[in-house]
Amino acid sequence: MVALRTYRDLVCAVRRAARDPGAVSHGDPPLLVRARVTTTSGTSSPMLDRTLFLTPYAAELVAEDALSIGAPARLELTVPAATPPDVVGWLAHRFATLGRRGVEVDIRRGSEGRGWAAD
Repeated sequence: MVALRTYRDLVCAVRRAARDPGAVSHGDPPLLVRARVTTTSGTSSPMLDRTLFLTPYAAELVAEDALSIGAPARLELTVPAATPPDVVGWLAHRFATLGRRGVEVDIRRGSEGRGWAAD
């Protein structure tokens, strides 16, 4: 058992224990993403469009948004163009459960010349 002296020690220990393999380490800033949720049954306009830092809470929020649309739905996550491939892979793994629930997940990088977000 790790010696816990402060509340911060406890928070750090819990985060270490709960961290997914391949997740961003505690010292790294959260990833900025654009999340669009649409329905795949005809309309192409987003039903929900958010730009947020992908904290664990925000990831749950995005997943709930996609599931609330109902199947068939589509979740598009746009990450900065310079996002490393292992982070994109981690995102695909993180949101894979949505695919089994009728939500198509598309993760893409933003274009270099237009900032980080693709339109």
